[in-house]
Amino acid sequence: MCKHKNKEFQKKKEMYTQSDIKITKDLLDYTEWTIDSITDRQNKFANIATDIWKK
Repeated sequence: MCKHKNKEFQKKKEMYTQSDIKITKDLLDYTEWTIDSITDRQNKFANIATDIWKK
């Protein structure tokens, strides 16, 4: 189980700085975690996937 799941987003961001995983570190680009930011992140992943699968 993820030990970060019940913490505020700003506190989680402090922990994410220690990650070696790029998609986790990308969360540092967000100032807040809202429906809009989640949707934005999902769209970025969808675009990446589409680009990869086109090849």
